[in-house]
Amino acid sequence: MSLIQTCLPVGSGRGKRPLRQRRKAVLTCPRCAHTSPSDGDWIRTDCPRGTEIRCPDCECVLTVRPAFDDSDTPK
Repeated sequence: MSLIQTCLPVGSGRGKRPLRQRRKAVLTCPRCAHTSPSDGDWIRTDCPRGTEIRCPDCECVLTVRPAFDDSDTPK
């Protein structure tokens, strides 16, 4: 997971404390508002359409990531 640094405004005491870091990609469940990094505690299930990403709290399907086979690879 990539981390990015958050820049602080000029004169904010930047030299006195380290720059804060935050995760770049976070998913939030639209049904129950569970929040976790994209590689966090989400339930991943392989299905014919691809990989379902479900909420661990309410089991709502957030997204289906398509499955690709060798025929989808550029040559």
